Amino acid sequence: MNGLRYPVTIERLPPLAVFEARGPEAELSAAVAAAGLPWPAALHEYTLGADGLDLVRLGPTRCLVIGPSQAQAAGVARLAAAFDDQPTADAVDVSDMLTGLAVTGSGAEDVLRQGAPLDLDATRFPARRMTGTELWGVTVLLGRLPLPAGGFRILVDIAFAAFIEEWLSVASGAPSVHRPGTMARPPARLRPSP
Repeated sequence: MNGLRYPVTIERLPPLAVFEARGPEAELSAAVAAAGLPWPAALHEYTLGADGLDLVRLGPTRCLVIGPSQAQAAGVARLAAAFDDQPTADAVDVSDMLTGLAVTGSGAEDVLRQGAPLDLDATRFPARRMTGTELWGVTVLLGRLPLPAGGFRILVDIAFAAFIEEWLSVASGAPSVHRPGTMARPPARLRPSP
């Protein structure tokens, strides 16, 4: 969908395979290495795996493995084998809980700034960075894509995906599909007094 106010494209990503892993940092990094995935050097950083599986290090005891839905069966087997040797760390398939959106184009930061309380400047939130935040009051995972055109990946609970997609559309300047007139002109009670 092309925005009217900002040059962006908003799209729903194809179904994803998403695994959440939790446990002590040493066990997580050992299991990730056993699964053949690169361990990010810093928190809130994600690495791109050669086989399409990305790893996001969300905290010292939590990470996500994200890939295309075709990788789900192989990912389950691979992660299960890797985590078998770890006494207190484990990975769980959460693919049915999350869906992804991509916001790309030169106006992507401007659109997201309207709903996210983050400093999205590329020097403070560089490519391959992902963190949990709120977007129009909904908890999401927001990451900057390593693309020349700029862009962001959003992972959100599937129940809130349409809500976030609608607000992204309205923030880009497109009319609201579900609530005609939304954001066209604020109601009198919300307008500044003269």
